[in-house]
Amino acid sequence: MVTNVAFKTNQKGQPWAILYLEDLTDKIEALLMAMHFDPATRKRTPTFELFRHLALPDALLRVTGELKVETAGGSGNGNGAEDEEEEQTTIKLFVTGLESLEDFQGKGFHGAVVKLPRGRYPDRLLPLLRMYHGSLPLQLEFQGQDGTVARVRAGSELNIRFDPDLSERMAKEAGCGLSWTY
Repeated sequence: MVTNVAFKTNQKGQPWAILYLEDLTDKIEALLMAMHFDPATRKRTPTFELFRHLALPDALLRVTGELKVETAGGSGNGNGAEDEEEEQTTIKLFVTGLESLEDFQGKGFHGAVVKLPRGRYPDRLLPLLRMYHGSLPLQLEFQGQDGTVARVRAGSELNIRFDPDLSERMAKEAGCGLSWTY
């Protein structure tokens, strides 16, 4: 989630922005530069112009980019003195692509795998799968009492649709794990 956006101008007068991003685990600043140079293709892409419409506070985004890690400091005298300079690591994320999560949810998934509880088939599973009928193929993963694992592709009548809440519901109501494949 974008918590804040700071718009800037570079020395050439071109606009760029700092996106302050946060998820359930951490925070990071992402730099949406005016231009991005790709050394593989030797082309410049106007990243700010392409993605400025998504650079909004409270936007839910999928961010792709180049992560650059810089380490500085740590130049103490090596004798354990308390005045040693501590090494500092700076992480910079240079944005190469932004996608709205509202547009992204479920894209790219090729199917799903339901991991059944060891040695049993839950009664609640079939009604739950029917409630989420869709076009994604489903595989069922069984683990026998002896530890043998088998994966079986379900028939098309058990194809499901992507729903971000289905994994949690599957665990609570049927005791099964669900993972999306892509």
